[in-house]
Order: sequence, then structure tokens, then C-alpha cells
Amino acid sequence: MEFKFWGRISSVEQLKKALQEWAEFIFRQYSGVVYINVGFILEDILSLYYGIEKFLGFRSPRCPGQLGKIIASINDFMRKYPDACLYRLVQSCGFFQIPDLNRLEEVTIRSREARYEHTLCYQCCEPLWRDPFESYYMTVYYERVFVLDSLVVCEGKVPPVLVDYIKSDLQYLAGYLMYRLAIRYALRSAVAAIMARNMSHLLGSHIEPGIQNDLISLVRTVSNSQLLNGNVQNLINNVAQQGWPSAFRWLTNQHEVLRDLYQIQQKALDRYALYRQRRMDFIARVATDWPAWGAGFDFYINFVRPFIANSVLLHFVGYSDGVHLDWLDFDVYIGGSKVTEQYTPPQDTEQHTPQQSQPIVLSPLDMAVSWGLVKSEGGARYPSRPDGYTPVTVWSRGGDMAIQAFHVILENIIRNSIKHCLPSIKSNKKLRIGIRLFQTYQELSGAVKCPEGLRLKASDDLVYVVISSDADCPNMAKELDQKICEPVIKETGEREPGNWGMKEIKIAAAFLGNRGLEEVNNPNPDFVQICKVQMPKENGQVVEQLGYCLTLPRFYYVGILEQGAGDVVSASA
Repeated sequence: MEFKFWGRISSVEQLKKALQEWAEFIFRQYSGVVYINVGFILEDILSLYYGIEKFLGFRSPRCPGQLGKIIASINDFMRKYPDACLYRLVQSCGFFQIPDLNRLEEVTIRSREARYEHTLCYQCCEPLWRDPFESYYMTVYYERVFVLDSLVVCEGKVPPVLVDYIKSDLQYLAGYLMYRLAIRYALRSAVAAIMARNMSHLLGSHIEPGIQNDLISLVRTVSNSQLLNGNVQNLINNVAQQGWPSAFRWLTNQHEVLRDLYQIQQKALDRYALYRQRRMDFIARVATDWPAWGAGFDFYINFVRPFIANSVLLHFVGYSDGVHLDWLDFDVYIGGSKVTEQYTPPQDTEQHTPQQSQPIVLSPLDMAVSWGLVKSEGGARYPSRPDGYTPVTVWSRGGDMAIQAFHVILENIIRNSIKHCLPSIKSNKKLRIGIRLFQTYQELSGAVKCPEGLRLKASDDLVYVVISSDADCPNMAKELDQKICEPVIKETGEREPGNWGMKEIKIAAAFLGNRGLEEVNNPNPDFVQICKVQMPKENGQVVEQLGYCLTLPRFYYVGILEQGAGDVVSASA
């Protein structure tokens, strides 16, 4: 007799199906077997196969009604006393199986003083060893780890060959489950290593040295904002040479200008410090347990806008290559509407002209000023507001953790463009990043060009985001998509070398799309794809660009109505 249904069991459904087929196979081979179950004693298995029951029981078509009542009684007992099951009883006595009623009585007597509930367990299980039934309970270990247990019930004698067969099969299953757990831990370790390494590379090698060695370059760049007046380069040169304290001490006639520039710098540092703190929180979360809970956040206000206003990050992400804040810009589209940040100057009540009331479109350079200068009485001196903006609430995993996942992807795309397309960027003295949100899969399908077909999951419960860079070559889409499909670890648990940035994008995309940790290793991910995408340009034209396509869960509001006497409640779609 040989059972051939064990194979690659990567989901709860596959595990249940394999055990169902295994039980049916045993029922066909041994007509006396009327019931068999498998218990997942090692708690980590329950998290590996999230949603699996702790015990799976299978009844033969020949299972008598009398046994059904006994099993139902045992199930009720286990729900009431989960720590007083048979595996707890044998563990407390140092046994590994219960082959007959004498052993059941022996382990019950030995454990009675420690656990009163064990006596109740005996009373529930004792009928399984009474005529016309005979049962065999066994535990399955992997080295010293208690992994599985099983109870088989027969009408008549339990054949010893059946016990040996079940033990052999479950020993194989235990080994496979332990391998899957080892791979999961290896994957978690690899994810933590990649995220920590890339944070060190980007923030530690690009952003932090810029802050330490040339922070004044941010102030010098921001001083060119259209929201600020006058040439202050000589003043900034004095600050660079003397430092802020000396500049405030000696340049008394420039106090107001100095105060504004210093405030812009410090506010930018504050935003970056908060960003770095949340990044460390995100890495800590990704390196441990991926949360199943989340909250609703507005896509533009919470995901996009803070990134565009992160002046320190955007200034120094390409600093070592000569790409600064004033070269970066963003084209954000929600549906077919372009979203821009605008500032409307106050009207001059004494001498009003139409030009004074016209809104000013703000670049990331201007956002440093808008978000950096505060009035003495509080509030922004140059308050910005989004124009063309339609609120879209999306589900963010772990609170604001998914926001950081989105920012990780943006960072990598910007950094990759600067690293691999620098001549083009320097030629245009501009790097434009496109962010476009599609409300439906059909909208996305009409904008992308994938010869192999769109791989992303089609669902009404998802929205789709495409991020692009105007410096990237669209013809590289296929090659880069192959890289992002690479597994993070090998079958042995060893990390796949190279392409760390692509792997980090894949990890962040899985987190963003509310996928499980194991899907990070999927060679055919349906939550991220790189392909050619039709993206709107600044002048309203459409151009083909290389796009990183992502998924984001929708957020749903739930309303609870309390219906009173005489009330009429109706609903319409």
C-alpha cells in the first residue's frame, strides 16, 4: 500500500484537500476504519496555514451514528477545555501513544492530581475504547519537537500495519511542515536583512552624509523657490562659512531672512526625522509578524503628499550624483484628473489686480517653503492645498505601515532612475515621477502594454497604482519584470544574491497589497508587475513609460442601523 497524495502543500486549501484524500484512501484500504483525525499541535503550523483548524477529523461513510455522537461530545469538550486534550494528557505522563484502554486509564490516573480536567477527558474518550470500537492514539515528533497527533477509530481490532502506515505518513508530513516553517523563518530573516541593508544603503549612505556634510545646500536650493523673494546667496554663503549662531550674531540686519531660512531647514529636518522613525518601525514590523489588521487612509493626502513634502529625502537621494531637490517633480493623477499643490496669495484690498488672486502651482522645492514657514500666530505662511483632488480611501496594513511600504517603492524607483539614467536626467535637468491611481482593473488594462498579459490580480476589492519615471527606458520593462519575479530565497533557504532594490520593491509591494510573507518568494507575483504604461505628461499628452504596477486594497465603511418600531429602512445600490 502506498499513498501518493503528499506533494507541495502551500495553502490551507491544499493541506485540507491532501488530508481529506489521505483519509479517504485509508477508508478504502481498511474497511474497519470509521474515523481518523490529525491535530496540529505545534502552534506555528496554525500561523503558517492561517485559518486552519487545530484538529481535522474525517468520518468514513460507514461511521455509525453512535460514534458520531461520541466524536461530537469530544469536540465540545475540547472547545471548553482546550488544554486538557489527549496530547496534554500523554505529555504530562511522558508517553507517546495510547494503544488501549489500560494505557488510557494509566495516563489518566497519573495526571489526575495535576489536572482535574484530564479526568473529564478520560470520561469523554473512554467510549472510543469500548466494544464495538477500538482506537489508537499516537503523537508525531520531529527530533524533539511535538508536531502532530492522530486518533484512529475502528470497528473491531486496529491492525498493527495500519498504525505503522499512519505513523510513517504523518512522520513525512511532520518533516514537510517543519521544512516549510524553516523556509518561512529563512524568508523572514532574508526579508529583514534586505530591508535593513537597503535602509542603510539609502538613508545611511546617501541621505545622512548629506545632512552631516552639506545641509546648507538644501537651504541654498530652497532659497530659489518662487515663494521667496530676493537674492540671498551671499547671506547663505556667510551661514555656510560661519554657521547659524554666528550669522544670527553678526548679521543683525538680516535677522528676518535668516529666521525664515533656518525655520525652513529645521522643519524639513523634523519631517525627515519622523519619516526615518516610521521607516524603522516599518522594518521592525516586516521583520517579525505581518499584521492582518489595518485602517483607512486617503491615498493622496496620506500616501503621496508627505513624500512630495519630504524635502531632505528628495534633496539628498540624488545628491552624490548632482541631482537635487529643484530637479525633481511629480505628476500625480487620480483617475483622469491631475492633482497639483497650489498656493493662492491673499488679495491686496487696496490695489487688487487679477494676477494677485491667481493660484501658484507648487513644486517639491516650493513645498519645502510652504510646509516650512509658520506665522507668528500659528498656521502656514504659504498654505498649500491640493487642486483637482478626488478623495480615495484605501486600506493601509498595520495603520500607517503600508504608507511606508509605498514610500520604500518610490525611493527605489527614484534612486534606480538616478543610478542608471543619469545622463538623460542631467541633459534635461529634470526628473519627473509619475503616480497614477486606477479605480478599476479595466482602467488599468486599457493603459498598460504587456505582451505576456497583465499578471496583477483582477478584483473589485483592489485599486491599482502605477509609478513611473520619465528617465527610464520602456523597452527595459520585460528584463526588469523578470528581476522583480526572482525569489528572495532558494529552496534551501539561502538568499538569492543581487538585485536587492528589486527585491525590496517586491517585499514592499506584497506588504502594500496585503499579501502573506510567503508570497514574497512567489516567482509569479500577482501584486507587482513592471510593464509599459501610458502615462500623462505635464502638457497633457500621453507618453509610453516604464511603469511599476501595484495593488492596494480598497477600504470599506460599514454602517449599522438600529431599526426602531415603525421605522422603514431601505437600501439601494
